[in-house]
Amino acid sequence: MSPQHFQIIKNQIINCGLAAWTLTIITLLAACTGGGDSAPTQSKPGLPLAPANLSAVPGNNHVTLTWDRVTEATGYTLYWNSVPGISKDTAQVVLNVSSGYQHQGLTNGQPYYYRIAATNNNGESLPSEEIAAIPGGQLLSEVITEANLRHCLSSHSALTPAYADTVTGAVDCSYRGISDLEGLQYLSAVTSLILAGNNIQDISSLNNLTALVALDLSHNQLSRDAEVVLQRLYQFGSLADVSIAGNSGLSCAFIDAMLMHVSASDVSGSEPGVNCTVYAQTPAPPGTQVPAAVRAIAGSEKVTLMWDEAGGVSHYNIYGSTTAG
Repeated sequence: MSPQHFQIIKNQIINCGLAAWTLTIITLLAACTGGGDSAPTQSKPGLPLAPANLSAVPGNNHVTLTWDRVTEATGYTLYWNSVPGISKDTAQVVLNVSSGYQHQGLTNGQPYYYRIAATNNNGESLPSEEIAAIPGGQLLSEVITEANLRHCLSSHSALTPAYADTVTGAVDCSYRGISDLEGLQYLSAVTSLILAGNNIQDISSLNNLTALVALDLSHNQLSRDAEVVLQRLYQFGSLADVSIAGNSGLSCAFIDAMLMHVSASDVSGSEPGVNCTVYAQTPAPPGTQVPAAVRAIAGSEKVTLMWDEAGGVSHYNIYGSTTAG
């Protein structure tokens, strides 16, 4: 590029087409004419950098906005509008927002456009790139594949048509002939889920429902694969009450381990694969007591055994087998 394509601009207000954002700079840069039409990429010294990676996740009547944190920033300002071409002169302004901000009260199906700027004591940065989002959420009719489950969930929605994020709180879909849970992963606001008496084998769709506090999966057809999901919901979620009676595919060691951590009063019983309490199998010597509350915790290639100590006992013998009795 020849020298005449550059000019020194000192302490001047310039506008290079950046949607009416003006700034004062002391630098060497391409002129707005003759040197290319790109907008300046650096702010006035002391100002924060423009936020990067602005993204939007649409929901029902809202959009959730996130962006990368700017080190020099002490706050952020949101500029938005329902038409493209965000500028300070025309945009709606929301001050003091933070990443994860949920823009609410929007019209489903209407596009919305956003830019974000970082601020500190020296002023405001250049704006981020402009992005667009169309709120609307996930319609149950689009994400729930099985009719029986979709009909049940629709009756728990506050809106018609039903959106996944409007199904909240406690949901009872017991004895509905449900076999496929695909789509339940979108119901992130459900805290209690009753699915007893169905034909469910696969619960992988529950894997990320960490808001669940109570879960009833009794009298289904759960296999050992369900143990991984239940363990994850306990470890990384809020699960405090689980019902899994009547599922012969679950292992005794797993059920005993869950009993130690969550309320599961209907787990033990006479049903196959459920009566998993471990008892001492040999008579105790005179003057001693049988150890109580023996329990087993399954691990990787190991099982950890624990019990309440018995009076008058100096040591314990452990008897094990791969078959019951």
